[in-house]
Amino acid sequence: MPCFRKKTSVLMPSIWMSLLCILMVGCKSTGSYKPSYTEAVDSHQQVNSQCPSGNRRSYAVSERNSKAIGASFEAYARGSIDEAINKLLALGEVERQYDKAYINRMLGHFYAEKGDFIKGVAYLEKVVDANVLGGQDHAATQTLLANLYLVNGDYLGAIRQYKAQMQFSCHQSETAYSGIAFAYLSLADLDKMYSNTITAFRYSSRPDKDEYISRFEVLKKQSDNEALENLFFTIYPKYKGIQEKSQKKIAKSDADEKPVPPMLLVRIEPFYPLTAARDEIEGCVEVSFSVNISGKPINIQVIESKPEGVFDFEAVRAVAKWHYRPQYKSGVPVQADGLTEKLCFKLSISKKHVPESS
Repeated sequence: MPCFRKKTSVLMPSIWMSLLCILMVGCKSTGSYKPSYTEAVDSHQQVNSQCPSGNRRSYAVSERNSKAIGASFEAYARGSIDEAINKLLALGEVERQYDKAYINRMLGHFYAEKGDFIKGVAYLEKVVDANVLGGQDHAATQTLLANLYLVNGDYLGAIRQYKAQMQFSCHQSETAYSGIAFAYLSLADLDKMYSNTITAFRYSSRPDKDEYISRFEVLKKQSDNEALENLFFTIYPKYKGIQEKSQKKIAKSDADEKPVPPMLLVRIEPFYPLTAARDEIEGCVEVSFSVNISGKPINIQVIESKPEGVFDFEAVRAVAKWHYRPQYKSGVPVQADGLTEKLCFKLSISKKHVPESS
C-alpha cells in the first residue's frame, strides 16, 4: 500500500518521513516540504566516512514493529496524533535496541508536535543515549533535541547537544552556532553570544554576512548590548519565537506550580542568657525571617517575646546561624519570605547552653 506524503507540520523532518514511507512500501510525494527551526536543516549534508556519523548505518525495523509504525504514520497523516502515539505505545516493551530507538524517535516528534515538549525531550533523550540510529537520523535527532531544550529553557543542555551534534557529524553549521548563541543570550552571557554569532555568520551562505559581522563588531566595541540583542533577533527571528514560547511556558509553570518550601538542615540552639539563668527566668521569643537562595536566614525580626527583651538577642543570633535547603519553584531556588519560628528558653533543657561566668 503506497503512502502519500503531504505537507506536514513543522516538527516532521522530510528525511524521516521518507524513511517511514519506505517501510510502508513506496511513497508518492504530493507536495513540497519546508523544514522549520525545529528540524535538523543540515541533515542532507555529505557524510564524511571518517566521522562517527559516516560509520553508522541504518537498519530495517522488524516486521511486527514496522506494521505498527506504518499504522501509526497513517493515523498521523490523517491528523490524529493521539491515535498515532497510542499505536506505538501499544507495542509495549520493544526488545531490539534499534527498533526501540526508532519508535522513541517517532514518539518524541509526535509529543513535540502536540506541544508536550517535556515528553518530547524525554523520548528523544532515550534515542540519543541509545546511540544506535543511522548517522543522519542520529544527528537530526540531536539537533531536534537541542532545539527542544531551547524551548524548555534548558539552555546549558541545548549548548551541550549542539556541540555533540557537530562533533558526531564533523560538520560545523550556522544552525548549531546560532542556537548556541541564542542559549548564551538567554543566559545573559553576551560575550559568548557575540563570539558564537560571529562563528555562525562565518559558516553561513547568506550574501550579506560580512555586513552583519561588521555591524556586530561595531556594536560590541560600543558595548551596546541592547542593540546587539535586537540585531541578533533581526537576523534570526526564529529564536525570538522560541524566546516568547519559552517565556510563556515558564510563566505558566510559575503560575501553576506550587513552590517546594525550604527545609531546615542545620539548627543551632540559642545560648541561655547568664543573667536570666541566674535569676531562673524562662520565656519564649517568636521571630520572622526570610531564607535566601543560598539557604541563609535573613531579615530576622522579633515578633513577640515574653518576657520582653530578655531573650531577643540570643534568639536572633541563633536563627542567623541556621541553614536551610532553599525554596524551589520550577526547579529554581527562590527566596522564601514570611517564615516564623518560636524559640523557648527552659532551664531544665538549656543548662548546657548557658555560658560559663568568668
